[in-house]
Amino acid sequence: MAKIRLVEVVDAVELEVNMTEAILTVGIFAVPILAVAVIEQRKRELKRRKRELALMREMEQIIQFKHGMAYRDECLKQRVFNTERQQVDKEEKRYEN
Repeated sequence: MAKIRLVEVVDAVELEVNMTEAILTVGIFAVPILAVAVIEQRKRELKRRKRELALMREMEQIIQFKHGMAYRDECLKQRVFNTERQQVDKEEKRYEN
């Protein structure tokens, strides 16, 4: 009976040592792989953010351009309107005399 327990204890210790070695071996290979994966994820996230910011800047430029064109059109309308009004004023003055 004592011999069986001794064998069981030795087997348990060997199993524990083997498990510890297995965990360390997995750790040795897994840690660098995880570190590389984290670095690659950060690179992708940075590229994504840069693309989004560039797209937002482009959209803002398009919006500003549209506002500028609308302002230019309104200024042109006002200039034509004022020119016509001045022409009418000149004709009224001319025919008053």
